[in-house]
Amino acid sequence: MPGLGCSVPLWAAFMFTTKVLGMTHINKRLFQLALATIIFACIGAPSAWAHGGQYGGPGQGGGGTPGPGPGPRSPKNGGVTSGRDPSWLNWWDRNREEYFNVRQRRVDKSGANEANNEKYDVGGAAHQSASKEDIRNVIIPALMGLVGDKSADVRDATAIALGRAGEVPVLSAIQKLLGDKNRRVRQGAIMGLGLLRHPMADQVLTQVLLAPNTAFKDRGMAAIALGLGGGDKAQKSLTKRLGERHPFSKLSALKSREVDGCRAMGLGLLGRSENATPLMAALKSDKTKDKSFTAMALVGLAKLADPLSAEFGMKGLKARSNDTRRGAAILLGRTIKSDDKKTIKKLLKHWKKEKDAHARYFLTISLGRIGGDEILSALRKNLLKNKNREDRAYSALALGVAQDLSTAPDMLKILSKERDVSLRGAMAIALAIMDHRASSPTLFAILKKTKNPDLRSSLITALAMLDHTKALLEIRQILAEARNERLVRSCGLAMAVMYDDDSLKQMVSTLKNSGSIQVKGGMASALGRTGDRRVIEPLIKLIKTNSETDLTRAFAVVALGLVGDKAPTSEFTRVSIDSNYAMINAQAFLEIIDIF
Repeated sequence: MPGLGCSVPLWAAFMFTTKVLGMTHINKRLFQLALATIIFACIGAPSAWAHGGQYGGPGQGGGGTPGPGPGPRSPKNGGVTSGRDPSWLNWWDRNREEYFNVRQRRVDKSGANEANNEKYDVGGAAHQSASKEDIRNVIIPALMGLVGDKSADVRDATAIALGRAGEVPVLSAIQKLLGDKNRRVRQGAIMGLGLLRHPMADQVLTQVLLAPNTAFKDRGMAAIALGLGGGDKAQKSLTKRLGERHPFSKLSALKSREVDGCRAMGLGLLGRSENATPLMAALKSDKTKDKSFTAMALVGLAKLADPLSAEFGMKGLKARSNDTRRGAAILLGRTIKSDDKKTIKKLLKHWKKEKDAHARYFLTISLGRIGGDEILSALRKNLLKNKNREDRAYSALALGVAQDLSTAPDMLKILSKERDVSLRGAMAIALAIMDHRASSPTLFAILKKTKNPDLRSSLITALAMLDHTKALLEIRQILAEARNERLVRSCGLAMAVMYDDDSLKQMVSTLKNSGSIQVKGGMASALGRTGDRRVIEPLIKLIKTNSETDLTRAFAVVALGLVGDKAPTSEFTRVSIDSNYAMINAQAFLEIIDIF
């Protein structure tokens, strides 16, 4: 979604450079607003930040839809690598919340401690979750007052925030934003309707999907939003004529297939096991010839994890299309069992000869999901013997996914002895994924010594995942001086999990006073993910302060929506996890993926 006032080519350029801060949710739009980075022209800037997904904040150029944040698509500099970069960091940015769900961890920890009549704190701050009354009587009224705000960034963030926190009564407000003159705001409203998860919202989204004069990207986004909504109306709209050569006659064949691919993704997001049937039928049909649709349908099936769909994954691995092999690799990780020795031998054979980096790395992660002695042995060998950094990094992550604790000593050795900063960072994350608590002191010791912002970022994330609260003060000190977007985001998310009173105040102050879009986006996402009612008042104060910049206000809206989010796990993460973000011929889908 282009930023306000930006030409399509310039918007595309911003998207090329932007990456999702994570969780995340504001990165793309943040970068767009700042016009500070250049993003994949074919993908679009990461706006997910402001939305509360990956969106980092308001859109560049004036208004944007935050992914994990507001308005501008979150800047890739906000912490996300470009969609076509095969770096392990790119995969981690889009799949992090499967292993590090900040909001759910906070809720789980506070609940467990309350059950034991204890306070969860490091410096005296017991978690105070926002109540239904806080959301209904304070957050919603504050957001409703922003529907007509002069800033497109604020309106964009408001559309998503209302969807996150609101119920049926806010439907009319979001519908009003659906007619906004700014395209990014309209797209934010489409996503907001999906987040409402109500039949009436599904009806509006169906109208957008089928409207012949609606831009094809908006129609594709409506299909994804219907998948988030989850109603019977959505089911019917996403299934009719699925997989046909030209299901949307008013669009060109190429654009029609892209929208159809988004419908396939939407069916997967609905999460209904019966949806595997129409998806498999579409893939079997001789009418289904489009490579982009096939790749997206395979990912849609991955979200349903139906073992019967594994045959389509095995067939897809033989395809000439890189996109199809990538989608097949993702699907197989969700459908093959560790006792299927025959299939595992075929997978390992293909893995060793796969030339496309993305397909090989997606398959590496899938091997970790499948597990089993033969796979673990192959992954360990690849970690220790392969000369390629990314292959080693992905093997470490896969071993972490497989919970192979026996490789922890090797990972610690690589982390401590090797010079490659990126590889060392991957070891830290892999150790955290496998919940290797015994490695925490080593990680903390390295954090205190290194000055490299990228390694610091990975170490801080890992320490937060391992709940090493002794690192909090060090993290706060690093944040006070940090300017690197990825490092700032990592500090913010870590503090969201293990904060004290002073940390809350520091996070609000950072959001208010920082001159960096990346920093604002990271803090908005982190503050919102605390889910703490004590941040509501200062956020509303920021929003109502006319002297504040529109960008600051938009990010505060993003955070407010996150605090009031009805779902313990962001709906946007269901889109980004296991996404085939490296597709080539799927313009609408890639923009949606980066936004989410």
